[in-house]
Amino acid sequence: MASRLDSRSKYRGSIPRILTTTVIAMTKTMKIITDKAPHGHHKGGQSAQRFERNREIAKHEYLKRVGNAINEHFDGMERLDGLLVGGPGFLKEELVKGKYIKPDLVKKIIAVVDTGDGGEIGMRELVQKSSEYIKENELVKERDLVQSFLSSISRDDGMVEYGIDDVKNALVAGQASKVLASEAIDPAVMDEIDALSKASGSGIIIVSVDTEEGKMFNDTFGGIGAFLRWRRPA
Repeated sequence: MASRLDSRSKYRGSIPRILTTTVIAMTKTMKIITDKAPHGHHKGGQSAQRFERNREIAKHEYLKRVGNAINEHFDGMERLDGLLVGGPGFLKEELVKGKYIKPDLVKKIIAVVDTGDGGEIGMRELVQKSSEYIKENELVKERDLVQSFLSSISRDDGMVEYGIDDVKNALVAGQASKVLASEAIDPAVMDEIDALSKASGSGIIIVSVDTEEGKMFNDTFGGIGAFLRWRRPA
C-alpha cells in the first residue's frame, strides 16, 4: 500500500498545496508580528485593574494585526484548500473565535494545534501535528467529489464521463474540466491521464480506495471519470 501511494504522491490534490504554502512561509516569512502585550504585574487595586485593562487592549490590537495579515495574504487566494493555525498558549483559539479572521477564511481552517514554539520551528511542528487533519480533510473532499459524480450519473445529465477511453477523448477535446482517478489504477495510465490533463488545462484529483465511495468508484467505474465543461451528446 505504501509503495503504491508513494509512486503517485505527485498527483495528490490537497496535501501538497497546504504543505507547499507552509514551506514557502518558512523560507520566506510572510510577515513577522511581535506581541506588544505588557509583561509583569503591579500590586495594588487600581494599578492591577489598569494593568489588566491595558493588557487586554494590547492583546486585542495584537490579534487584530495578526488577523489583518492573514486576511490580506489569503483572502481571494485561488486554490486555497485549507489553513492550519498553531502556536503555544491560548491566543490561537481567541484569534479563530474572536472574529479577527474573515468568516470565509475561518471556514478554511482545518486544524488549530498546540505547538511548543513559534517561528519556523513551530511551523514545522504545526505541519507534523496536523497531518491526520490534512488527510481527513482530503478524504472528505474526495468523498464529496465522488458523490457529485455519482449524482450526475444517476440524473443522466450528460455532464460526466467515465472509462479510460471516453475520459481520454474528453481530455483531448478539451471537454473535461476535472478528472477523478483512483489511486489503484495502473501507473502508466495515470501518467498518460496526467499528461492529457495538463495539456487541456484540466485538474486531476486522486481518489483514495480507503473510503466506501472511493472503493465503489474504482470497482464500478474502472477508477477513472471526468466532470465535463459542456454536455456530451445523448
